[in-house]
Amino acid sequence: MGTTKLRAVLPVAFATACSSFDTAAEPRDSGSVAARDAVARRDAHDAAREEDATRDAARDAGVKKDVASDGGSAASAWKIEVSGVFAEALNGVWGSGPADVYAVGGMGTIVHSTGNGKWTVEATPFAIGDFYGVWGSGPLDVYAVTTVGDVCHSAGQGTWTCNTVAQDLTAIWGLSPADYYLVSDLGVVLHVTNGVTAMPLDSQGAYGLYGVWGTSDQNLYAAADDGDVLHWNGALWTPESGGQAGTGGTIWGSGAGDVYEAGGNALYHSTGAGTWTAEPNPAPTITLTGVWGSSASDVYAAGDHGTIEHSTGDGSWTVEPTGSSADLYAVWGSGPSDVYVVGNGGAILHRSTP
Repeated sequence: MGTTKLRAVLPVAFATACSSFDTAAEPRDSGSVAARDAVARRDAHDAAREEDATRDAARDAGVKKDVASDGGSAASAWKIEVSGVFAEALNGVWGSGPADVYAVGGMGTIVHSTGNGKWTVEATPFAIGDFYGVWGSGPLDVYAVTTVGDVCHSAGQGTWTCNTVAQDLTAIWGLSPADYYLVSDLGVVLHVTNGVTAMPLDSQGAYGLYGVWGTSDQNLYAAADDGDVLHWNGALWTPESGGQAGTGGTIWGSGAGDVYEAGGNALYHSTGAGTWTAEPNPAPTITLTGVWGSSASDVYAAGDHGTIEHSTGDGSWTVEPTGSSADLYAVWGSGPSDVYVVGNGGAILHRSTP
């Protein structure tokens, strides 16, 4: 496979003050056919999630009534928690620890929990787009990104300030407060260092990017919706054949030699050597879109119709009963005994063990 050459670009300052949408710049090359295709893909993706959200909320309302006595299915270790945002999809989840967890989603939705099973809606500055990703370096430094190109920041006090970067942002991941990455549905990766944003990759909208993860600035992965995973070695981006085309997945790894992509009807695994192997899906008709683990021997994946799968890292996966029928999109945990999964209809599932 070939490599993607970098374009020379000028860095721009990253402000933490709110930007007005009236003055926001248009996305890069928004008039090009490739860019319009990327926007169309995103809009179709969002429309499908919105259509499913009402259905899933109604179905899960019935589930909640059935399990009100114990908070979840009697046969399930996963307990349903009430987010209070049943009309919106929750697309991302992250926390600094078991007592500080955020979930983000449609129509500027951000909810927060202290780990007690209760969630509080936090106000965002204005009617912004859908949040797709959330990440932080700690409890006082949390970021969320939107499909209209906003990066919103919180110091952990329940308030958020936003800056428009003018890309269709879908995911965020970082190494420290001064070193993090953003990816977009227009195929762009933005690298923020010490508050300055530079653009190390411009794919000309050939594919949308939906996940980003790495171990260092010389070892970074981004998941593309054409089925490839892009790998950054500090100098060049190289496409590696990964998931299924059109399924924009997410990336997580326990280390440089143990990386997973959820994208399509299988989980894909890499040892860091440039090849990805599909691992058998025990629910082969289910689309898997979220993956996270606490270690190489404790990995979770989430997908359609309330599906959560688990692997001990041996290449096999088992389905865990959840008591939910919502389409699930993202996974995060503070450790093996404290894992959250979020999805359509404001769905939040929590697995905790003493």
